[in-house]
Amino acid sequence: MERMECEELTGGRIRSVNRLFLLTLGFYLLGSFLVAWLDPGLIGSLAVSQGVLALPAIGWLLIKRVPARSFLRLRRLDLPSVLLVLLFAFLLYPVLTLINAVSMLFLEYNISDTLSAESTSIPFAAMFLMVAVVPAVLEETVYRGVFFHAYREHSVWKGALLSGFLFGMMHANFNQFFYAFALGFVFALLIEATGSLFSSMLVHLCYNGFSVLVLYAMNWLSGKSESFANALEAESESGITPSMVLAMVPQAVFFGVLAFFVYRALAKRNGTYETIRSSVRESSKRGSFRKLITVPLVLGTGFLFFIMTVNELLAMGILK
Repeated sequence: MERMECEELTGGRIRSVNRLFLLTLGFYLLGSFLVAWLDPGLIGSLAVSQGVLALPAIGWLLIKRVPARSFLRLRRLDLPSVLLVLLFAFLLYPVLTLINAVSMLFLEYNISDTLSAESTSIPFAAMFLMVAVVPAVLEETVYRGVFFHAYREHSVWKGALLSGFLFGMMHANFNQFFYAFALGFVFALLIEATGSLFSSMLVHLCYNGFSVLVLYAMNWLSGKSESFANALEAESESGITPSMVLAMVPQAVFFGVLAFFVYRALAKRNGTYETIRSSVRESSKRGSFRKLITVPLVLGTGFLFFIMTVNELLAMGILK
């Protein structure tokens, strides 16, 4: 009897967060309209996009009277755990870089060049705040704090996959989808190892912050050295080649294995290793993804897939 009531509660929460996802998509479209209408510049656009992303989730927590601290798992990390999280992020980066490079072999649409052209004219502190700090807090609260923690009540592993999938889809282009999907899945598992949402926030901050730092460093070096600027331009025009991707594989495998051992050490330190192992076995007994899929989720992901396809066709010159 208690198990049936628990399943009904979990099913009701899943249906609720799937409706929340569709609402979040609606706010995202509203934010895109506001950005196009107001033209607030890059910083303003980032502020609007992050704000409209977080509002539905915050409203959901308030309306449902969810105890935010326990549900979001806002647990403080000790210093050794923080250091292990940072080491894990460093070791995993080559794996994520490989995933991104593989997707770039087959896809045309890429927004990074559009952003970098304008962003370096903005003060570094402002860009770091809006690209690294704010997304690390708000996006993790929404995708891992709300979506993953609702789905994990049914299955940890399926919840990690589905929340990562939604995180990738909301980037609205195929090139970022694969990287963000993998990243979202890893972030969810990192929370399982540490029992804290702050761990995924920290890694998210490091990855986005590193991208900003590299972007400004390259821009500074380009201004100091004409030869460096010419070499950078030549490299960007040549793009990713299969030989470059193959050269990344050994490094990604080596560091990926090391990242696994660090992850295991992190889980053992926080007393979650056996729980994670048992959740793998239990996950295979909890049925398929069908219990997590509802009409609002299908509608939202279907619409985003359409947008992603149109963007890719436009980039390929098939649509004009």
